[in-house]
Amino acid sequence: MVAPNPAATPPAYNDLFERLVLSTEDDSSDRIIGLLTYALYKQRKQEWCKAFHDKHGRDPNGTEMGHYLLSYSDNVLDQLREQATTSLLVFADVMTEDTVEQARKEGVNNAMVKQLEAAGSWVKGISLNLAASAIFSVLIVLASAVWALTDNKSAAARIWHYLHAGEDAPPIPANGEVIQKESLKPK
Repeated sequence: MVAPNPAATPPAYNDLFERLVLSTEDDSSDRIIGLLTYALYKQRKQEWCKAFHDKHGRDPNGTEMGHYLLSYSDNVLDQLREQATTSLLVFADVMTEDTVEQARKEGVNNAMVKQLEAAGSWVKGISLNLAASAIFSVLIVLASAVWALTDNKSAAARIWHYLHAGEDAPPIPANGEVIQKESLKPK
């Protein structure tokens, strides 16, 4: 009789969780990848059990489960680890994109809020603009008055001198010519 091959004998205990997860450091990326690898193993095992049940009309027994476990060589586990790593990287990429987009939106919103807070309320802004416009209008009127009063030929200057200096203001003709006092005397 031939001695059984120890590698082909189904194990009495499944040590995949210890090999994939517990053999890694607690807070490392290897731990997360190990957990994902173990989840992929469990998913495949469940699919195999369902397919076995569909084919044989019963659940697999311990020996059959052991033979299934033997199919998980180091090469197959490495493939599962690779699949888990890829899944984790895809997930991280999606989360990073979402986080960056959210941070960008929040940054824009925060910048807008800061600008609005710095500017104050819109009522305050309108009030300041109205006050500035009124002050500008008053300054324009004053500048126009000073200019008109310094020009002795202007009607405003003649009226000013008449009212405040007591000088006679000659009539203001429509064509803008100055009328001499002598021409105003009765003949």
